[in-house]
Amino acid sequence: MTTYEKMKMLSSIREDLLKVHIEVDLFHELYKKTNVQNTIILNDVYENGSKNIVGAKNKLITEVENFSSNHDMLKTIDVFKNFSNKVEEYIAEVGASKKNNALIDISMKLNELTTKIYEYIRKRDKKLIFSFILCIGEVYHGLESLRLFIDNLLQEVLDDSVRIDDGYSEITLSYTMTSNNLEDYFQYLETINIVYNNVCNIIGVNITDETQLKVIKIESGSWFEKLFGLEKVIELVTYIIKKVVDTIFRKFTMQGKIATLQQLQELINTDAELIGKYKEIGVNIEARKKDIELMHVMMVKSLQKMTQKTTGISINGIQAGIDKSIQEKYLRENKRLMIEDKK
Repeated sequence: MTTYEKMKMLSSIREDLLKVHIEVDLFHELYKKTNVQNTIILNDVYENGSKNIVGAKNKLITEVENFSSNHDMLKTIDVFKNFSNKVEEYIAEVGASKKNNALIDISMKLNELTTKIYEYIRKRDKKLIFSFILCIGEVYHGLESLRLFIDNLLQEVLDDSVRIDDGYSEITLSYTMTSNNLEDYFQYLETINIVYNNVCNIIGVNITDETQLKVIKIESGSWFEKLFGLEKVIELVTYIIKKVVDTIFRKFTMQGKIATLQQLQELINTDAELIGKYKEIGVNIEARKKDIELMHVMMVKSLQKMTQKTTGISINGIQAGIDKSIQEKYLRENKRLMIEDKK
């Protein structure tokens, strides 16, 4: 598994963990409300008298039934299952180890809680209430430290991957964003990876652990990423990104129109400087014309998608973007086009 793939999987797990936390927080409020009554019942504190026990049981049952009638518990089950499935996929890739015990433990507890909730929904058996109430407390306390644990894992992956030797160089990018969606951020990271891999294919570089694009630093809060790879590939990647991004932003600023895929493809296919760079490396443009144009389409399509939710991109400290006065118009137009593309 590559560094990029590990990071993407861990970040996806982290994003789903936030959804799990929201659901568990709701359940924990119920847990706190019912905890006193629950303790009385489950510890069999008979010295309080049978009336107290019956009353406590009824109060607990009422609280849970009110909660379940006002909350979509099937949605909760889906959130828990999605998280557990992603954890299982990650463990299957990297292997079970002591380092990953925290992930495995919380996944197992969530699976247990999911089963108990589902059984309660299916049977509406009041006896099942007590078992899933206790399970909520265990899961809640396990989640408290898990986010920090995943952040540490992400940092370890980054630390293990950073080694810049001769023949390698960096590219830094930052984005002016209108949302804090982690999925969007990793879509941008994936876009750069697509461009990098296609450039490797064009110039005849085999993609291996040594030659693949690697991450030095990412900051989802500031939408910043620093990446490195083979120097000759990074040079071409930087040139192509700048060319396409500049054209998209400039065309809208000057004409109020979104550059089409066909226009961007033509731009790259006929760019004399880019063709010259290919030839210097030894690429036979004439013999591989169709293949190269196909890879240009993949790069341009991905870069076009990358610019749909951002009004500015800084590439190695050089800013390209949309004028502030028309930023909202630009985002609206892109949103309209994205909706049309889905039809």
